[in-house]
Amino acid sequence: MTAHIGPMARMTGNMSENRRKATSTIERALDVLEAIGTSPQGVTFAEIARKVQLPRTTAYRMLSGLIERNLVRRESTRRAYRLGFGALQLSRESHPAPALVAAANIELNYLRAITGETTSLWVRDGLEVIALERTGGAHRSQSDTHVGQGRLLHVTAAGKALLAAMRTGERNPLLARLPMTPFTPNSATSREQVDAMIATVKAQGYAIDDEESRLGARCVAAVIRDMQGMVRGALSLSGATVRFTPERMARFGTELTEAAQRIGERLAGTVEVTHDDQVQHVPGPAARGGDFATWSTVRNCWYWVDTATATLHRAQDHQDCVLIALEVQARSLHATPNGLEVVHEGGILRLDFDGKAVQRPLERRGGAGPLAACVQPDGREWQVTPDPAGGYRIATWLHTGVAVPGWRIDDRIDALCWNPQGTRLFAASATTGTLYEMRPGDARIRRLAVVPKASGEIRGVAADAHGDVWVALYGGWAVARFSAEGGMMQEVVGLPVAWPTSLAVGGRDGRQLAITTRIGPQPDDAVAQRAPALEASATGLYVLTRPALAK
Repeated sequence: MTAHIGPMARMTGNMSENRRKATSTIERALDVLEAIGTSPQGVTFAEIARKVQLPRTTAYRMLSGLIERNLVRRESTRRAYRLGFGALQLSRESHPAPALVAAANIELNYLRAITGETTSLWVRDGLEVIALERTGGAHRSQSDTHVGQGRLLHVTAAGKALLAAMRTGERNPLLARLPMTPFTPNSATSREQVDAMIATVKAQGYAIDDEESRLGARCVAAVIRDMQGMVRGALSLSGATVRFTPERMARFGTELTEAAQRIGERLAGTVEVTHDDQVQHVPGPAARGGDFATWSTVRNCWYWVDTATATLHRAQDHQDCVLIALEVQARSLHATPNGLEVVHEGGILRLDFDGKAVQRPLERRGGAGPLAACVQPDGREWQVTPDPAGGYRIATWLHTGVAVPGWRIDDRIDALCWNPQGTRLFAASATTGTLYEMRPGDARIRRLAVVPKASGEIRGVAADAHGDVWVALYGGWAVARFSAEGGMMQEVVGLPVAWPTSLAVGGRDGRQLAITTRIGPQPDDAVAQRAPALEASATGLYVLTRPALAK
């Protein structure tokens, strides 16, 4: 008697068979990729079919599909197949630490050259260390390490170096989860053994794998820290036990420690990049001379000035509008708890939040007008003015018209700002590209950073709650963020327009950066005629939302 198979059973069987076939096809395609990827000099069609054990028609069909996706390419001269540039792109996009690899490559090659041994770069991933990069040595008998390979922390030199660099509170939970299954007779099998190895690493400054992960192989590793002291990875040398004598490993440890330090110094120069599509233009009337952005915590909105038309703007709820026409040429604009203060050559114009004059203007009594101005968090106004004796004065300007000296500097200062705590004053010179730092009660002026001319002129400066300083790079299509501790550039933010003029930190949650822009100088009449249509509608105010502060 023949059993009846219903439609549902046949459908389920067909789906299972289809899944099995799909899985098999994917596995074969991956086998083909692996066969090509593990052959640096390329591999022929016949070699692929033989390695993967595929019929020639199947292998040809798979290769055609991989070539179409740019994952494989065929060299016409040798008729050999190699990984395509699409595979390289996927690898780059998925790379966990591209800056670390870029900083370490010189040292990996240098160490390989002076020792003849295999060098590797490692990072931690959970309970394992993963090899990010590897440079093969000059000997046939080498380490079996390959890029992407993971090994448990406690049986590798790189893993032990990273464990020793951790704080106790971070390390202990990891050790509690580590499986103590031995890989060789030399592998640690207890927490006490691992603790003793970590103590040794701390004492000598580098770590050793003495045939603990593989018999016949030894390894030496040192941890990599950046200039802020953060652990970024580990650097290692590995090879056959016969070559890695105790004396030679001690010398390797010294070389690795110095190389890791050099990598850390290069990482200090690694700059984060934020693309221009993250910066949002605030729509509103066309503006040719945006400048002097400021945030009002009372009204939860931005104010700024179009210097080309002498108009005061207000931007709120993602929309910008002209508030009033100013009767003075603004040199600075500040939002206070009581309204707005427009600093100009003759004094200070005080307005309410709707642009109406609320007090008698404060007039300057003699002396030159300010080049730049800012307000300290306690409400005091600071200005830069030419010093009759030469150079420039950075001082707080009293309402009596008297400037109380703060600092004197030879460099012309074009922008000023205080940090949110009122403990540091930052000043920028467009002429020399120098960013300065001053502290109340200290007469010294520290040079924090110098911006190359190729980056643009510093036209605006702002300090955020992270402790970093932002500068507007006029003519440089960007704004940049510098660390107030050490003056290292941390980030560059691309802009869709070339001429940023000022910055301000604000927003309802304090996470926004406002950037004013203007139309820059035009090289000829033809460009000048096109400029209004091409640029005016895109200049004015831009806003970038920053990540939340870590708690």
